[in-house]
Amino acid sequence: MDEDTREQNRRRFRRLDADVKVEIAYTEPEGTDRLVAYQSANLSASGVLIEVDIELPVGTLLIARFMLPDRERPISFLTEVVRVEPTGGDSGFFKMGMNFTNVTPEGLKDLDEILARTFGGEG
Repeated sequence: MDEDTREQNRRRFRRLDADVKVEIAYTEPEGTDRLVAYQSANLSASGVLIEVDIELPVGTLLIARFMLPDRERPISFLTEVVRVEPTGGDSGFFKMGMNFTNVTPEGLKDLDEILARTFGGEG
């Protein structure tokens, strides 16, 4: 997804405070597969922000899976890391923003409506 599309999605979809478990799967540079779980800080139809203890490079592709309340199965997306910022101090944690990369425009709209119903706000 190019920068213009990211910016359009950022403006088009509301970001909701959502404390949900997010599992991310990625491959380390030396080839080791990793699966780790974190809590989300906010969520939108176009991406998710989580606080992590790893610093992945911008552009890293990974799988993010999360379970929304009242849903029977987790939702999985291919995501791209679009920003990584230290949380401050010497905590060793980072805020990592990831955009969903494999969602159709119709899917983005549907996800936005589900998130609005689940976490509040208008659909």
